[in-house]
Amino acid sequence: MDDLQKEFISILSCEAFKRFMSAGIKLSQLQTLLFLLIKFKIPFDLSYDPGNRRNELSIELEIYITPHSSLTFTIGEEISNV
Repeated sequence: MDDLQKEFISILSCEAFKRFMSAGIKLSQLQTLLFLLIKFKIPFDLSYDPGNRRNELSIELEIYITPHSSLTFTIGEEISNV
């Protein structure tokens, strides 16, 4: 296993990432997760839709593993403001 794989596994196992995959992530934890992705130079896209009468609020994070694979996470109203 090379260093990049070890670092990526380390990020996947961090508390902020685990919280992102479960309900109730806090905005501060999302910021921590984004910081880690930037620190380890892992490419990602983040999109935000504030919602309206037809659609609920949503945040989508897509993390690119290789040119042909990625992980996508979507959260909605379960995000808290703290």
